[in-house]
Amino acid sequence: AYTALKQPEMTSYASAMSQFCSGAPDAAIDELSALTEGAAKVPSMLALGLIYETRSDHATAQGWYQKALKADPANETAKTALGRLSGGTTAAAASSAPQAKAK
Repeated sequence: AYTALKQPEMTSYASAMSQFCSGAPDAAIDELSALTEGAAKVPSMLALGLIYETRSDHATAQGWYQKALKADPANETAKTALGRLSGGTTAAAASSAPQAKAK
């Protein structure tokens, strides 16, 4: 579907998530890491956070969720994930996450 929509970054994102779901998280990490600067950067950062969270590497997962929140300060998925990992509420996680500076 993404190929037909001419969204190659999202095609790569979908491929990486398929790899993760198929039991190849290292391949998914490699592919997602290459997408963290392009059009699929926020979904890729969230996916990296999820992969590291499933590996119980909470520090790395939090880092990816914080990067996603910095790129998209209103992202509820990142806020929820940070709240879940900190054991607190999502509001507490959002208030402790880095805030984007106004231009």
